[in-house]
Amino acid sequence: MVTKKVILFIVEGFADQDALRAILTRIYRGNHEIRFCVVPGDVTSAYSSKAGPDGNPAYCTIEEVKSRIKSTISEGVQDLKLKRKDIFQVIHLVDTDGAFAPDTCVVYDASASKFRYSETNIFSKQTDFVIDRNHHKVEMLRELIGCGEIDKYPYKVYFMSCNLDHALYNIPNLPLEEKTEQADAFYERFIGREMTFIDFLKSDVVNGVPDSYPASWRYIQEGMHSLERHTNLHILFKEHTIL
Repeated sequence: MVTKKVILFIVEGFADQDALRAILTRIYRGNHEIRFCVVPGDVTSAYSSKAGPDGNPAYCTIEEVKSRIKSTISEGVQDLKLKRKDIFQVIHLVDTDGAFAPDTCVVYDASASKFRYSETNIFSKQTDFVIDRNHHKVEMLRELIGCGEIDKYPYKVYFMSCNLDHALYNIPNLPLEEKTEQADAFYERFIGREMTFIDFLKSDVVNGVPDSYPASWRYIQEGMHSLERHTNLHILFKEHTIL
C-alpha cells in the first residue's frame, strides 16, 4: 500500500537502478516513496519500428519517443501496483553521450569496437553514424526538456554526462560485465550515510553546472560539457523537499 506520493525514476539498465535506488529511498524516506522503471536502452536514440523513406532503419520521431516513455510509465505504474494519483513526479535519467559536442569531436578510430569516450572526443570507426546519432539525440532531448508532462504525469529529464558510469564512478567506458560490480560498490560506499550522496554530487560531479534547471540544460549544451563529467541531479533535491 502506498502511503506517500511516489517519485518514479526511469533509468537505462538494472545496474543504474542498483546504484541509486537504496540511496534515493533513504534520502526521501520522510517525504516520498521511490520506485524505478528500468528501460533497456536510450529512447532518445532508439530506432522506429517503421523504416525511413529509403527503406533503411529510421530513428524514432519525438511523438514515438514520447509514446515509448508513456508506455514505460504506464507499465511501471501497473507492475508496481500504483495508481495515477500515487505519482508525484516522473524523473527520467539520461546519458548525454557527448551528443551536444561539436561534430569535429567525433574522431575515426579503427580499433574502437563501438564508441569510446574521452572528455574531448568520441572515438568510433563509424563517425558519420555517431554524428547522425548525436544530431538526432540533441533534437529529442531539447523536446523532452521543455515538455513538462507526459500523459498528464509531471515529467522532468535530468542528465548524467557523458554517461551514468562517468558521472558516478568516473569511468566513462565501463565494460558491460563490470556495471553490476561498480553499482554495488557505489551503493556500499553510502550505506548508513546516504545523505552525503548529495554532497558527493556537488563536490565531484556537478562541476560548474548551474543550480537552475533551465540553466543547467543550457550549460550542458555548450562546448565540450556533454563529454565532461557533470550532472544536474543535484537540482532535484533542491526542488523537492527532503529531510
